[in-house]
Amino acid sequence: MSEDDAAAAAQELEALQAIYGDDAGDAPVRLEIASPSEWRFRLGADAILEVFVPRDYPSLQAPTPVLHAPRLGDRASALVDQLLELYEGAEARHMHTNGLTLKHSTALSYVSWVLSHLLSDRKIAAASHNMVAYSFVDASSGVRVFDNDDDGEGGSGAKLASTIDNKGARDVIVVVSRWFGGVHLGPARFKHIASVAGALLEEQGYCRGRTGGASRGNKKGA
Repeated sequence: MSEDDAAAAAQELEALQAIYGDDAGDAPVRLEIASPSEWRFRLGADAILEVFVPRDYPSLQAPTPVLHAPRLGDRASALVDQLLELYEGAEARHMHTNGLTLKHSTALSYVSWVLSHLLSDRKIAAASHNMVAYSFVDASSGVRVFDNDDDGEGGSGAKLASTIDNKGARDVIVVVSRWFGGVHLGPARFKHIASVAGALLEEQGYCRGRTGGASRGNKKGA
């Protein structure tokens, strides 16, 4: 394993532990580290996703997912195929863009407008990282549109997306900006990112919880 691969895999694992580890609150997924090359995601009470990480990941090879879910039967292998397709799609996007790929739709046009407006502020534009996550139901198609971008802070976009999901928020875009002050925070930075995002969603009235309930605020985004 090259030093670059080892560093990238370690950074990804650190982000996953921050999102799905013991301190992840009420997230329905739990991460267990069997070894540096075997990551296990416990999905509820009776399903486990094992991810085997090759030595030359991520530069040359993709991880190998194995889903143990007796209740799914033959559908388990189809889900694994979908996971691999998602991985390949994410890699292609990472290679060919510097940020989110925004397709034409009402919701995504709004996302693009919000980001452009925020980045017109010099202070925000100068941030070390502007992390983004959003979740909308597109008015023109009725399809849920969601994505995230970590702007170089590996794993932070997924942490924001997880926070939105855990709070039950919809029709919202969350942008958290971070200015590096010279002190490395380690995994604690993910807790701060989630805390800031969660507090903002609650303050603006977007938190429904996983089972629904509270109505969202009058504003279009946070």
